Formats: sequence, structure tokens, C-alpha cells
Amino acid sequence: MAKREKFRIPDLRNVTMPFICDELGDIRAQIKGLQKYEGILKERAKSLKEDDVEEYEGDVFEMVFNQVCQVRLDNDLIRMDMDEEWLTAHSKEVEYVMIKVNKL
Repeated sequence: MAKREKFRIPDLRNVTMPFICDELGDIRAQIKGLQKYEGILKERAKSLKEDDVEEYEGDVFEMVFNQVCQVRLDNDLIRMDMDEEWLTAHSKEVEYVMIKVNKL
């Protein structure tokens, strides 16, 4: 397999807002496509996995299968069981800047 080229961030000192808008939109589209491809590859890996093998190696990366169990809070049940006062007392407000990018 050919050597993978490392991503390099370009010099952004002289960029314009229209450039940033288009770059962010393009990056989001690439990420969406890559996430879909990643999901397809993971499903294929699961279907090819041998029962007694947990680790596989490529030329550059290794892949490890782990069985995971998590305990998660059920927010819908919490909202149903606790009153508004309890929810308010146990919640926190967080401010942040959200940047949405929409296709023209």
C-alpha cells in the first residue's frame, strides 16, 4: 500500500470569510461522506471477523475489536419522574458559539 500523505493545514492569514464559508461547507460534506464510508467499512469488518481473533494489522494501522457495555441515563424517564424544580436545580446553562454552514 502506498504511503499515506499527512494532511497539512494551509496558511490562513489572508483568507476571506467567503473562502472560510466554502471551505467549512466542503469539509462538512467530506466528513459526512467519510463517516458513511467508515460505517460501511466497520460493518464489513464485523462480517469478516473471525471468532477467535480480536486484533488485525494493516500496513499502517491496527484494528482492535472490543465488546463494550455502557450504563446510560434515560433522560426521558428522568424528565417523567422528576418535577421541573428538580430538573432546574440539577441542570446547568452553557453558552457557546455555534457556526452553521448551509449550502446556497
